[in-house]
Amino acid sequence: MAGRIWPVARRRAAGRGPVAGRRRAGRWGDRGDGGAFWTSLIQFLLASLLVIAAAAWGSRALGRWLRPRPAPDGLQIRSAVSLGGRRMLCVVRWHGDDLLLGVTDHGVSLLDRRPARGDEPA
Repeated sequence: MAGRIWPVARRRAAGRGPVAGRRRAGRWGDRGDGGAFWTSLIQFLLASLLVIAAAAWGSRALGRWLRPRPAPDGLQIRSAVSLGGRRMLCVVRWHGDDLLLGVTDHGVSLLDRRPARGDEPA
């Protein structure tokens, strides 16, 4: 192994290795041109801020679009229970009455009607 030239020594001999007086490549890709690193960093930060701002605006717009609309004439869905498939039972408060509704994919049926009790919160 005494006669073998190591890769570092081979590069130095070919003039490709680190030479005194020549600036070596620094950290984070700084090639010695001064502002290229800072320019690319600022561009990255501005692009990131733009993406974050667009995501915030989009989520706010989506939230407004998906917000539940007020029901007409004080209609409130008090509870709903799925019975499987596309069938469910719903208790709805409307004009001071609690209505028990059976809902299927073929229609809605009134099963029971009772006056709303005042002790339950709306």
